[in-house]
Amino acid sequence: GMGKTTLVKNLNNQLTNDPIFKIVIWVVVSQNATVESVQSKIAERLHMMNKEECKESMASRLYNKLKGERFLLTLDDIWKEINLDVVGIPRPNEHIGNKIILTTRDFNVCQQMLTDIDFQVGRLHLEEAWKLFRETVEECSVNDDQIKPMAEAIVEECDGLPLAL
Repeated sequence: GMGKTTLVKNLNNQLTNDPIFKIVIWVVVSQNATVESVQSKIAERLHMMNKEECKESMASRLYNKLKGERFLLTLDDIWKEINLDVVGIPRPNEHIGNKIILTTRDFNVCQQMLTDIDFQVGRLHLEEAWKLFRETVEECSVNDDQIKPMAEAIVEECDGLPLAL
């Protein structure tokens, strides 16, 4: 892929022990997600007893746990719109400073979920890809006359995908 998950996973890991957010939650949503499955994953991350209950009751419990808290919720790999109100996620509040990050391969999902800021991760240009490749491997080996043509071929074959490099 383009590296969306890796990018936000690194951010999530950096902020997990940072005092900026009291609660940091990472949830992989995936293609067949339901309100109940998303609620269950969030409740698990919050160490809440996951009782057998209706989605409305769980939404209320999640909302009450998160409201007023400074939290970061990352929803990774969303394939279709998720109604955060139905899940029980309080809307981001600038005064409190809570944030929601989502990754999706479908820009329409961002529009449907009324995201505030959209950031598209794309392929790297050949020069950028070559620079990333050189930073990843030992510079001296890449510049070797026998290795350089193979390295350049590898960079071209990776087609600008950061994770492939």
